[in-house]
Amino acid sequence: MNRDIFSKSLNPDRGNLIFETELTSAATTITINGLDLDIHKSYRLELELKSTGTGVSIELFANNLTTLTDYRSQNIEGVGATAGANEYNTARIAAIVSSLHVLCIADITYATGRNYAVLAKEGRNFPPSSGSAPSVTTYAMGKTAELAANLTRLDIVSSAALAMGIGTKVRLYKN
Repeated sequence: MNRDIFSKSLNPDRGNLIFETELTSAATTITINGLDLDIHKSYRLELELKSTGTGVSIELFANNLTTLTDYRSQNIEGVGATAGANEYNTARIAAIVSSLHVLCIADITYATGRNYAVLAKEGRNFPPSSGSAPSVTTYAMGKTAELAANLTRLDIVSSAALAMGIGTKVRLYKN
């Protein structure tokens, strides 16, 4: 049985694979270099996060610009029958709230000019257990000022050391 959660049948519009890795040791940062958003126009990032950590946010920084307050993120979340919204002064695109798996798909583009924009969808609490249903969160995130240059690098960073565990998978597609 194919256990690839992001199989082509589930996500047919993801484009051409340009980066793929599966962690063999825990990491705090995963860097993807050699990008060209001016040419490619958009990217799709897929994350299958495995962690034993809790209370960890996952940030997506552009061009090694890692000052949290240079970004804004808004989310809408549904957990069971409860819904809520949060705003962050960070580059957050996902969160690990328990030691269960997190799945995230993020579309990356310029909103106008070189205004870096990300729309991410996240599912948490996989596999579901009794009393713990999966949750869904949508994030809209962007940099507070236009990028000075073409987006050529992405950094996926966890807020806690080594929170992206062994078996975490990352794929990036150009559209």
